[in-house]
Amino acid sequence: MNEFMKSSGRLSRTLRSPAFIAAIALALRLLYLWTPPSRMRVGSIDGQGLGYEAGRIAQSIVSGQGYSSPFQAESGPTAWVPPALPFLLAADFKLFGMHSHAALVFILVLNEIFSAATCIPIYFAGKIISGTGARAAWLWAFYPYAVLVPFYAAKWYMSLSALLAACILFATLKILRSDRSSRWTGYGLLWGFELMTNASFASIAPFLLVWLALRLRAARRAWIRLPGLAAAALVLVCAPWTIRNYAVFHTWVPLRPNFGFELWRFNNPAGLLHPTSDPPELALYVRLGETAYNREKKTEAFQLIRAHPGTFALTTAHRIKEFWCGAESNSASTLVKWTGHWRSRALLATNLGLIVLTMGGLSFAWFRQREVFWPLALFLLIFPLVYYITVSETAYRHPIDPILVVLAALGSEWILPAQSGRDAESGSPGTEAARIHRSPDASERAE
Repeated sequence: MNEFMKSSGRLSRTLRSPAFIAAIALALRLLYLWTPPSRMRVGSIDGQGLGYEAGRIAQSIVSGQGYSSPFQAESGPTAWVPPALPFLLAADFKLFGMHSHAALVFILVLNEIFSAATCIPIYFAGKIISGTGARAAWLWAFYPYAVLVPFYAAKWYMSLSALLAACILFATLKILRSDRSSRWTGYGLLWGFELMTNASFASIAPFLLVWLALRLRAARRAWIRLPGLAAAALVLVCAPWTIRNYAVFHTWVPLRPNFGFELWRFNNPAGLLHPTSDPPELALYVRLGETAYNREKKTEAFQLIRAHPGTFALTTAHRIKEFWCGAESNSASTLVKWTGHWRSRALLATNLGLIVLTMGGLSFAWFRQREVFWPLALFLLIFPLVYYITVSETAYRHPIDPILVVLAALGSEWILPAQSGRDAESGSPGTEAARIHRSPDASERAE
């Protein structure tokens, strides 16, 4: 009997181990990568699928032309895409060759590793909030979009961005327990790396830093110095890129310049025109240069919106629905289109189930874990705004899907309370969540 109890305890600890869950997630993703029809899609690197603009910039870097030419033509310096992904792809091309099958396989496997590794910060974030860390990590391991996006999504930064977002969520919840300057600096560096990967997160960073400052102020701690260190570290990471852009374009381009273009493209009644696929647009881009081209498209976008405000409101409402719920038949819904009709219905049902549980998790946080409500809610409230008025697709939501999964695990508490899981992971309901807002222990005080 004692041996059975010991074996049962070891099995339970293994099943709750974040490393074990991440290993299972990686095995599942690699298995999907090499099974039909997936294997058939792992073909040539010559197509647009590998990174799109980032892939072309990477080819320019490896060819000795510098950070330039995001489209088919040689068009000079660019800031169209933040530098993390193009330089990652450039390293891939340098190692395996620009047009090799090995280069494509390498970046696909790396994406799967990023996706599987996301289980770990999800686990620890869930553990802090309510002791549902293992449940959240298992949910991510088997969440269909978390398996599909690393393989199918054209925007290859998504898996890395989702991993960084999960790390930021965990760090945001944990950093309040520390007054160490080094940890707050590291927190800012983490944010800077995310912005160099996915500029859309620039909308969230100020709000979370303000929230942290307010919590520190309420606790009578260094509410200016510590968030200030994080903000300074964030700026330090982004400054070289911004300085380079100013030197090249002679204008202020902090992260990327193409918001005006995206606003024009997805509110243009003439269709989804793009320099990648439309020769007249490419010719205009080359002739005007990147800065003037984006400035002209921004002007045209605002003219279109002012001329047709009702249409803009309707399309925005549609984009909001598509961002959260997906669409069964839409040219932008890439994952749904590639997976077939019956699979698309299953994907949509899975996504809707996640959204329902996420809303339940937000409600649970509001009524039972108020101290962690806002850092969770801010990701859902702020990050999607730019997509509501430009491009909207479930795949573009993927960088914040780890936050949704943490909330979904919390929401499942209404259905299946995880009392035993809490006892094993965090001692008692809300213990860790409450503890992160108290004054730090002596070992955690300023260096």
